[in-house]
Amino acid sequence: MNRLPIALGALVAVVTLFAGVQTVRLGDARNDAAALAAKLDAAKKEAEKAVAHAASKANKDDTWDHDSGSWVKTASRASKAVAKDATEGENGQDQAKDANAAADDPEHRSADLVRRAAQLSKEGKFAQAQTLLQQSLKEDPHNPDAWRNLASVQRSLGNTKDELATYQQWMNAQPQDSQARYMAAQAYARNGMDRQAMEALSQYESMTSGDPQAASMAAQVYKQLNLPQQEGAALQRAAAGSPSAVQTHQDLGDYYQRQGQVDQALAEYQQALQILPGDTKAMIQMGNTYMQAGQLDLAQTQFEAATAANPNSAEAFQRLAEIQRQSGDLQSALTNYQQVVALAGRSRDGLNASRNIDLINQQLQKPVPAPRPVKH
Repeated sequence: MNRLPIALGALVAVVTLFAGVQTVRLGDARNDAAALAAKLDAAKKEAEKAVAHAASKANKDDTWDHDSGSWVKTASRASKAVAKDATEGENGQDQAKDANAAADDPEHRSADLVRRAAQLSKEGKFAQAQTLLQQSLKEDPHNPDAWRNLASVQRSLGNTKDELATYQQWMNAQPQDSQARYMAAQAYARNGMDRQAMEALSQYESMTSGDPQAASMAAQVYKQLNLPQQEGAALQRAAAGSPSAVQTHQDLGDYYQRQGQVDQALAEYQQALQILPGDTKAMIQMGNTYMQAGQLDLAQTQFEAATAANPNSAEAFQRLAEIQRQSGDLQSALTNYQQVVALAGRSRDGLNASRNIDLINQQLQKPVPAPRPVKH
């Protein structure tokens, strides 16, 4: 029994020392300090109660080993819980530090404001989105997403003057950003400011020289400006720089078709089909080109090929129905217009097909006039 005071004293010292260490470690956890201190105090009190209970039992009988084991388990559980809380407190502190560091980073704050503005734009709250984007640019004037989204929001608000001013500010803030020049060129062209559009577009092409995708994009602005020669030259550069790009050949084919250059258009569409066999768009455009040239049989062949390649293409069935109607094959046209309705539903194409179905039915229901008698 002489060992009892020594053992009890040692155990109490261990628990007290452990609790003291944990308290020191938790001293720097700002958000969790109070809660952890309370848990430490509760664990210490629980341990003291267990010691008192063990001592009481030891004075009565020889059950010390059993009770002391129970006490040790109780103290151990308490200590593990405290250690776990300490670890969680430290992790929480690290996370808090990371959050604080991110909050102190202007680029992070700017990006966060852009995300929040994008959500407001989806909800149609453009004025609130504009305010957040302006704040975003104060945090980081070099954030291209903020500039682009701000101009887009201003356009949605109908603030053309502000939109154009934003592009100019963007170009001033980021002189090497080709995207700013391109979007400015589009906006100037859209608002009839051809000189400014050409200036921005020229800068864009100079900054992106040799990039086929950039040449294709430049062609779109030349089309806006109604400059077919420059548009064609840009598309030719794009096709030469990226000969395996299906979309580029389609765009160049569309350009030739608009210019009435049938053979060149067909050659580009055929090139697209060689790269991507079964390309529905190229087939439809080839059919349109044959129609433009008055070659209806060849046009119908292309539209039939398009419907076979893509049975879900409402456009292909619509074009096939139109050429069949022109050729006088009303029953076939009726069938294909019905297919358009099934695919397009209540869309504009579907409604147009429904009207054509009514017109064809009316035409089919008209009585056939009796042949006139032959005069002798």
